[in-house]
Amino acid sequence: MMNQTQPQQQQPTIVVPLSQGTRSGGQEVRIQEIIHVLFKRKTWLVVFALIGLVFGLSLSVLNYIKAQTIKQYAVKTSIALASQDENGMFSKSSRDPDSADFHLAEDMVDAAQFILMSDSMLNKIIEDINLIGVSGRDIYSSLSMEQYKKTQIILINLYWENPSEGVEILESMNRQAPKLLLKTLKLGSVTVINDPTAHFVIGGNLNLTRNLILGIILGVCVGAAVAVLDLLLHPTLMTIVDVEKRLKIPLLGTIYENYEETPIQLELLNLQKGDNSLKRSEIADCFLAAAYALKRHLRDIEHPCVLVTSADRGEGKTITTACLAAAFSRIGVRVLAVDLDFPNPMLAGHFVQHVETINSINALYQGKTVSRDAVLPVTGTLDLLPALLERDPMPLNLGTLDLIRMVREEYDIILLDTPPVGQIADTMVLNELTDLALFVIQYDGATQSTLQDAITRLNSVDIRVIGSIVNRVNHSVSDYRDRQSLAKKRKPLLLMLRGIRQKLRRPKDKKAKAPKEKTPKAPKEKKSRLPKFKFPKSGSKG
Repeated sequence: MMNQTQPQQQQPTIVVPLSQGTRSGGQEVRIQEIIHVLFKRKTWLVVFALIGLVFGLSLSVLNYIKAQTIKQYAVKTSIALASQDENGMFSKSSRDPDSADFHLAEDMVDAAQFILMSDSMLNKIIEDINLIGVSGRDIYSSLSMEQYKKTQIILINLYWENPSEGVEILESMNRQAPKLLLKTLKLGSVTVINDPTAHFVIGGNLNLTRNLILGIILGVCVGAAVAVLDLLLHPTLMTIVDVEKRLKIPLLGTIYENYEETPIQLELLNLQKGDNSLKRSEIADCFLAAAYALKRHLRDIEHPCVLVTSADRGEGKTITTACLAAAFSRIGVRVLAVDLDFPNPMLAGHFVQHVETINSINALYQGKTVSRDAVLPVTGTLDLLPALLERDPMPLNLGTLDLIRMVREEYDIILLDTPPVGQIADTMVLNELTDLALFVIQYDGATQSTLQDAITRLNSVDIRVIGSIVNRVNHSVSDYRDRQSLAKKRKPLLLMLRGIRQKLRRPKDKKAKAPKEKTPKAPKEKKSRLPKFKFPKSGSKG
C-alpha cells in the first residue's frame, strides 16, 4: 500500500527573482521541471522548428531572387610587393634582394593595403579612367584585399556590375600603386601576378544547407524559450512536495497517471465481494491509502460531510470522488456519495449505466420522492445520491442542503462531488452544510496561482481544506519506490566500479611486497643446493 507522502530527492534549482511586493523572495524552478516542460511542450518545439525551416528556406529563396535581379561580377587580380626604392635598389644598395628584403616586403603588406584603399588612390583611379557617377566610397564598399598566407602577395577582389569597368578599375590601381607607395612609404614596387579578370557571380549567396540548419536550430531555441517562459509565468505543480511546501495543505494521497483507462471503482467493489480471481492493482492501492488517510483525519468528527472540489474542470474531481467512495466501502465504512455538480453531473456514470428519475436528487428537490427512495444503493456500505442533467440546473441553495442533512446521521462519511471553486460561485454556499473540503489537483494541470486562489476562496468562507489528492502523477517524477528501484539498479554498477578501483590498486601493492617475498626464498634455494656437493664416503681415506 502506498504511503501518504514519500520523501523526495533534492533537485537542482534555479531561483528566479520576482518583482517587489510579492510574499516570497523568489520562485524556485528545478532543472527537472525545465526538462519536463520541454518534453511536455515537444509539439511547440516541432512547430517552431518547422517555422525555422521555412524561414531558412525563405532566406535562401530571397537570396536566389536577389541573385537574379542583381547582376554582379567578381573582378580579381593579384600583385606582389617588393622593398625597392625609386631607383630600383633594395635595402643594401643592391639590385638582388636577400631574406631581409623579403621580410620587409611582408611587413609592408598592411600599410600597402591601407594605401591602395585610401581616398587618394580611389580618386586617382576615377580621374585616370574618367568614371562618371561613381565615387570613391562606391569603389571602397565593393573592394576587398587579403594577404596570401603571410607572404608579400596581395589578393584583390572587386564586385562590380559592369565587368569591363571593373577590369579598368583594377588595371588603373595596378598602374597607380608603385607611384603612390613610393610617394608615401618612400619604398615599394608592385609586380602584377594575375591580370584583372571578371567572372559572373550570384548577387547573394544561397547557402541553402546552412540556412536550413540555422533556421531549425533557431526555431528549437525559440520554442524552448517559449516553453520555459510559460513555466515561469504559469508554474504548475510538478513535484508532490510542492503541495505542502507551496500550497500549505496536507497531502493525503497520490494517484498515478492513466488510471481512468480502467474502472478502478468497480475493481474495488468487486474486491469487496471477495472475488479472489481479481488482483488488486497499484491504482486501487493508491485510493485505499488515500481513504485510510482521510479516515484518520476525520476520526474525531461524527458523521463528517466532506466536499470534494478542485480549482478548475478536468482535474479528476468526479472520478476521485467515485473511487474514494468505493475505497471507503472496501474498508467497511458506510459512505454516501452525493452529486452536487448540477451543471455537469457525472458521478452516477461511474457506478451504474442508467439512473431512474425517481432515484435522483432532482426528484427529491421537486418533492416527487422521499429521501430514502432517492438514494440508490450500490453495495451494502455504499449508497449513491445521483443528479440528472437538466436544461435549467437546480440551484445549490439551503433547500438542497437540507435534503442532505436529513440522511447525514445514517452514514459514517458523506462525500459531496461539487463544482470547481474557480467556476461556480454556488460552491461557497456549502459552508452552511460543512466546513471540510478535500482538494483534488491534477499533476501538471492548473497553475499554482489558480490553485492558491481557489484555496483562498474556500478559506474566506470558513471552509477548511483538510487535505489534497494529486492525480495523474508521473511515476518518474514522484514515485519514491521507483527511485529506490533505480538505486538498486545503480548498486551493481557501483560495485563494479569499486571492483575496478581495487584491481587498479593491486599492482601497486604487489610491487611494495615484492622485496619482502624474495628474502625468505633465498635460503631455501641454498639449502636445495647442498645435496649437490659430494661428501667422502665412510671408511675412505682422508
